[in-house]
Amino acid sequence: MKYHLVCGEMKANVAVEGWNSEGEGLFSVEGRNYRISARRIADDTILMRANGRAINALIAREGDERFVCVNGRCYNFKDASSGPVRRKRSEQENRAEDVTPPMPSVVVKILAAEGDKVEKGQGLVVVSAMKMETTLKAPHQGIVKKINTSVNARVAPGDILVELTKSS
Repeated sequence: MKYHLVCGEMKANVAVEGWNSEGEGLFSVEGRNYRISARRIADDTILMRANGRAINALIAREGDERFVCVNGRCYNFKDASSGPVRRKRSEQENRAEDVTPPMPSVVVKILAAEGDKVEKGQGLVVVSAMKMETTLKAPHQGIVKKINTSVNARVAPGDILVELTKSS
């Protein structure tokens, strides 16, 4: 099967071949080949191996879009051949300084305060969706400029929960 995926401004042609009942197959992404094996370990969690390297992925759906979180980084994918791509606020602004939830969820904890200096990968907000908690992490070193949420707030993809200013 062939797909034309869109993730933010990035577009990629993906081909899947030989996918079998054991959850194994070959993926070709823009000419790079990967041997993939996948096993569902919870309703929204998949343990994958890409060329032998283990990857845990949290996956959620909203309509024809898929939200995938890997190592604290979240991505929004859509098959471009299925119709026009609906853009999220964070994608339109294309701001790496903003932290947004990967799927509709509820804020469980806020781990930083305005004015805090944070390191790349440091946890900022914990959200819960489908009984699974995900820690949203700082995409880079910086200072927390503004927190736009509170505990128990219902949030959705595109909502900017934390604004960061980049620092070195």
